[in-house]
Amino acid sequence: MAGLGQTSLARLDHGLHANGSLSVAYELIARARLTHRRPSFGIPCVEVGGRTVTVHETAVCTMPFGTLLRFAKEAQPAQPRVLLISPLFGHFATLLRATVETLLPEHDVYVTDWHNARDVDLAQGRFGLDEYIEHLLRFLQALEQPDLPDRAARDLVERSRLGPASVPPASPPWAATRPRGRRI
Repeated sequence: MAGLGQTSLARLDHGLHANGSLSVAYELIARARLTHRRPSFGIPCVEVGGRTVTVHETAVCTMPFGTLLRFAKEAQPAQPRVLLISPLFGHFATLLRATVETLLPEHDVYVTDWHNARDVDLAQGRFGLDEYIEHLLRFLQALEQPDLPDRAARDLVERSRLGPASVPPASPPWAATRPRGRRI
């Protein structure tokens, strides 16, 4: 009986090796492990005005729970700044890679890169809504928009005085029926 099982396994193993499925299965198993390191954005260059320009990913502002990244292009005139605020739902900011690539030719791109909570020292304290807002305000200051956090803070205070019924909805009612244009 043992010989029959070994023969069947050998035949199965030979069949899997013959068409490469076993190596694919091994690779899937290897990739299934948890990763706690942020992958690179991997954007070495971008086409701007018909020429290739080198891109450098630099940390502009580092705080306990996040880093503001800038994608600086070599020898480029000033362009409108864009801040991409990555979601906090457990994925890396590198999921926005395609968006960054799309915006780079015509914009100076900044991205919030939230740190994995497992890597943050407990001495840094909690990271709730107040700390999230504080990080965003500091990132805005790092974008050389010194009055923007003050205006945002005044706006938040004003809205809180008016009460929740007066705060406009997060998205207008017509947003669901609005025709979609070019996606970025």
